[in-house]
Amino acid sequence: MEAKKVTLNYQALKQVQVNYYLMDIELLFSRNPFVQQYSGQFSNIRPNLTQTLDLPAKQAAITFELPKQLHSSNVLVEITGAGQTKSRAYYANALAVQVVENYGQIHVKHSATGKPLAKVYVKVYAQMQDGAVKFYKDATRTCGGDSTTRR
Repeated sequence: MEAKKVTLNYQALKQVQVNYYLMDIELLFSRNPFVQQYSGQFSNIRPNLTQTLDLPAKQAAITFELPKQLHSSNVLVEITGAGQTKSRAYYANALAVQVVENYGQIHVKHSATGKPLAKVYVKVYAQMQDGAVKFYKDATRTCGGDSTTRR
């Protein structure tokens, strides 16, 4: 998923169902910061929008655009076909985030310009080896030339 488009790689499929679930990012992230790993929780919720997508037989990939009404929304995109379900989160923002785990650094820049942002709010959670999720810290950083949060 990139630039309001979804690329789907497939094999021996004629059709898939695409479900879109609107997400309240602040609430969802506070409750479950690793939403990608637990997207099955959305299966009990009716999607905000559903599409059936016919797949060309002589291709192995297709790219399609998110529906226009969802371009400025944070959405979980779920694709179901042949008994399998895959999902990815689409975040409607213009952020490029680089995480340097070994040094405990996060760099936040504007994705279109590549320039550091002057002020960012960062909320950090850790997933422990036993799978438990713990809040680590949050911070607002105002930086002159580099939007970096250190541990």
